[in-house]
Amino acid sequence: MFTEVEREGVLIKNNKIHVLSTAQFNYTSYDARRLQDVVNYRSHPDIMVLAHEDDTPDRPAHPYWYACVVRIFYVLVRFRVPGSIELTEPERFDVMWVRWFGLDSFGASGWASRRLHMLGFLPPDDSYGPAFGFIDPSRVIRGVHLIPTFSYGTTQELLGPTKSIAHSELEDEDHLLYYLDMCV
Repeated sequence: MFTEVEREGVLIKNNKIHVLSTAQFNYTSYDARRLQDVVNYRSHPDIMVLAHEDDTPDRPAHPYWYACVVRIFYVLVRFRVPGSIELTEPERFDVMWVRWFGLDSFGASGWASRRLHMLGFLPPDDSYGPAFGFIDPSRVIRGVHLIPTFSYGTTQELLGPTKSIAHSELEDEDHLLYYLDMCV
């Protein structure tokens, strides 16, 4: 949480948020090669980041969180020096607006069970946290490949009952579950 004084000290240059269509990520493959992923919010939007949850005896934590990129932005920000009217030079901040996936915990999955993990979008009222969020692109490990589970069908309920900006940015229907392709 930020105080009102801290919020007033952040100024977005020209009150503009710039939209980008792609983001590029460097990663090291399993055979120690340097590779790149390009994430495009229209054609290849799914990403993985390190999870920030602890293991519990009854529920071991999955090491990653997964998200679908809704939009990619950057803003030029100036900060007010505390106690003066002086401003810093503009700094560029990149940000991704994402829609979070939740790991399906009902069935056994992973290497031990010889089944791909299954993911589904979080509903708007999920107890694990908000369905949408903003992340720093430097936190992204790499893009992921998801396969829709056609047999489970689709739904229009996951974006919530009211129209929002997310309805215009995303498809009208979501698959209920997706397989996480670990063998890309």
